Amino acid sequence: MGPIAVLIYAVSAGAGAIGGEEDRHTMDLLLSNPVGRGGWWWTSSLPWRRAPFVLAAVMGASLVLEGSLVDMVLSADKVAAAMLHLALLGVVFGSLALALSAATGRTGLSRGIPAVLAVLAYIVNALAPLVDVFDRIQKVSPFFQYIAHDPLRNGTAWDSVLVSVTTIVVLVALAVAGFRRRDVAG
Repeated sequence: MGPIAVLIYAVSAGAGAIGGEEDRHTMDLLLSNPVGRGGWWWTSSLPWRRAPFVLAAVMGASLVLEGSLVDMVLSADKVAAAMLHLALLGVVFGSLALALSAATGRTGLSRGIPAVLAVLAYIVNALAPLVDVFDRIQKVSPFFQYIAHDPLRNGTAWDSVLVSVTTIVVLVALAVAGFRRRDVAG
């Protein structure tokens, strides 16, 4: 349930950060303020990038606290590692939604493509041990970076964190470039 909740929130928020303002016809008003596009974009998209981490932290705290109520001992540091990987999974797909929203201004497209890609990435990761073609591309799946190293047992996999953060940086850079070059409709 955790990945579904985080992905739904992150993709919806990423798509709505720019496309939502255009859908509500408030983008021209926001951009008429004496703040450049880069400054406005950075402050408006910051909250949704933090929220998956907050969601994951609440889920992690719930796991540890509720687990203790039923004598299930979960190491807080291992749960934190799993939640870090979960939050990064959400931010990767949210950043993709943001990049599409910034480039097109269309929220439906910006939600639909990341949702479909998330399902495909999940399928690739799940079926990779059974299908040779998927086995070759599994390591580029964000779901592989999220769960393949079993952070609940092994802790944080820093190589996976680096891959996820690099993916996020590239997608955010594409979002900024797309937003700066596009003629925004009010």
